[in-house]
Amino acid sequence: MTNSRFKIQDSKKIQKKQVQIIKIAQKQLGMSDDEYRLMLNERYWVNSCKDLTFEEASDLIDHFRKLGFRITGKKKAGKKYESSRRGLIREVEDLARERYGEGWEEPLNALCRRFGTYRYQWLDVAHAKEVKKRLRIMQEIGPYTGHAARKKNAGGV
Repeated sequence: MTNSRFKIQDSKKIQKKQVQIIKIAQKQLGMSDDEYRLMLNERYWVNSCKDLTFEEASDLIDHFRKLGFRITGKKKAGKKYESSRRGLIREVEDLARERYGEGWEEPLNALCRRFGTYRYQWLDVAHAKEVKKRLRIMQEIGPYTGHAARKKNAGGV
C-alpha cells in the first residue's frame, strides 16, 4: 500500500488501459461509486483513479483481484462476423440460409436486385447492411412460405 501524500514527482503516470481495467473491476465487483471513492481515499489519498501513479494503479488492480475480480477476454457482443464487407456478406448468407432453407441463393439474389445488385456476392458494405436489415425484419415477420404457397393461394382465388 502506498501513501500518496509522499509521492515522488517523477512517478510514472497511470495508463489509460489501467483506468479501463479499474473501472471494469469496480463494475464487476459491484462497488458503488461512494465505496470506490472511499477506498481510493483511504488507500492512496486520492479521489479519482486518474490521480494514481502507474505503481499505485497496479497495486489497486492486484487488490481487486484478491477481492475476486477476473480479467476476461474481449467480448464480441454476440458478433461472430468481422466488421468487413466479407463478414457482412457471410452474415447475410447465414440469415438467408436460416430464412429460406435449401435453395436460399435464388431468393437472396432476388432481394439484392431490389438494391441494384444482381448477385449477393457483389454487394458493397452499405447495401449488405441494408439487405441484412431487411432479412432481420423479414425474420421477425415469420417463416418464409415460398412460391408454392403463393401459387396455391392464387389458384383458389
